[in-house]
Amino acid sequence: MLYKRQKKGKKMNNKVQIRGVKITHHFWERYNERILLIPITEKRKCSKNAVKRDINKRLTENEKKCIDLLSGCNKQIKIPLGQINTMIIKNGNFITVY
Repeated sequence: MLYKRQKKGKKMNNKVQIRGVKITHHFWERYNERILLIPITEKRKCSKNAVKRDINKRLTENEKKCIDLLSGCNKQIKIPLGQINTMIIKNGNFITVY
């Protein structure tokens, strides 16, 4: 029996990454406090890269596309984070989360 040789193709990476949006110090503090539930008084806090990874895990693909599309806007943009919290983005910066 003859078998056809299967072509090895590259896998497409369809994951959307959030690029060009900076995390402010205020946003980082509020994210640790309100989302990760780490009190301000504790010295143990996640790094900004860990916060970015956590945001990427929590957001849906459509929310990531929305952030990528609207991040350069001069107006404040409210993006839901889960069903409870909201992130504020303005001028390509994460401003706060509540």
